[in-house]
Amino acid sequence: MGVMMFNNGIRFIDRYRAGLAAGLETYCDGFRLKLYRVYNITSPEMMVNHLLRAEDQFQIGYEEGTAQGFQKVVNADIFFKNFKR
Repeated sequence: MGVMMFNNGIRFIDRYRAGLAAGLETYCDGFRLKLYRVYNITSPEMMVNHLLRAEDQFQIGYEEGTAQGFQKVVNADIFFKNFKR
């Protein structure tokens, strides 16, 4: 359910920001992998471009060409954090 809520937010809410905090790294990794799996199987017409796909952040957006070069335009950010090391 949580993955689908995040997935809906990154597609339909402008400048969406969300975070997932977990006590154990296992739970955070599991949620992140489920989110990536849902993102990867999305139909092409609903697919959005990702700018950053790191261990602690997932960023959706696009690069826009300007006179100074390319500039990132971020539409959504999802942060992952675990508290037990």
